[in-house]
Amino acid sequence: MNFAASVIGTVYLAFLITLSNRGGWLGYAAGIGDHNVLMPVGIRAAIPEAFKNDWFIDSAPQPHWFFDLIIQSTVRAGVVDYALFTYWLIGVAAFALATVLIAHLFAPSRPFLTSALV
Repeated sequence: MNFAASVIGTVYLAFLITLSNRGGWLGYAAGIGDHNVLMPVGIRAAIPEAFKNDWFIDSAPQPHWFFDLIIQSTVRAGVVDYALFTYWLIGVAAFALATVLIAHLFAPSRPFLTSALV
């Protein structure tokens, strides 16, 4: 099996393992957990009357400017649900690819097994 086919197969395996181990709907949980803290700044940027006079939004440092921009633009476009799901899929794919590269580096003879164990 060549390296490219091995990488694609291992990314697919790592992706499936990640999806199946996260709980919920394949591990996807938009709007809960961290999103409760991270989304309001972007929502307020898109809809100025949202979270008006909210002490937390006004006072707590929010260093997640890139996520705020994504939320702001997708709330305005009305596609925040799809954007968050896509953002999540990209994150899972990035970690799956990193797992594959590490597996090929440390265990080139058994990348599938190594990815599954990681």
